[in-house]
Amino acid sequence: MYMVVDTWVFAKIATGIESSDNLWNDSLLLIALIAYYCEHKVVIDHEGEILSEYENVFKKLLEGRNNFFMNVQTLIRRFVSTGKIIRKARIPLPKRVYDKILEIFDKSDLKFVEVALSIPSNEKIIISGDSDFIKLRDALNNDEELRRYLKGIKILTPGEAASLIEHKKRS
Repeated sequence: MYMVVDTWVFAKIATGIESSDNLWNDSLLLIALIAYYCEHKVVIDHEGEILSEYENVFKKLLEGRNNFFMNVQTLIRRFVSTGKIIRKARIPLPKRVYDKILEIFDKSDLKFVEVALSIPSNEKIIISGDSDFIKLRDALNNDEELRRYLKGIKILTPGEAASLIEHKKRS
């Protein structure tokens, strides 16, 4: 399975253990599952914009240099050393779909949707808890044109994605 992981997931981890919600736990669990317990790949764009965003968040993670964040750095190194990250070309959205998405979505996040379209599978997964992605998920459920063009794209929260990986691992 291929998945596009929004920078939001890594940024959520960067908030630190003082975070009071389950999104921090879910995000960390998801990254650990991808790094160690599954064959799934994280897809980024050839242009490197997504990787650049990841690197900016990783720098923030490492500013504290405590043991917890060093362990997160180990997870990230494992992504790279085991070939978990692959690059794909972004597929531009047609103007009509682009305009419709921008009504509810931040333009800076379109790269995640465009790279997800290049995933060679019927299961194109974007993982995020960002409100824009949740709005897009709702729009996909209610808008036939978006659903038709973004065929196969599923938007999951980190917790939903972790549950999916654990389920597939048991099967």
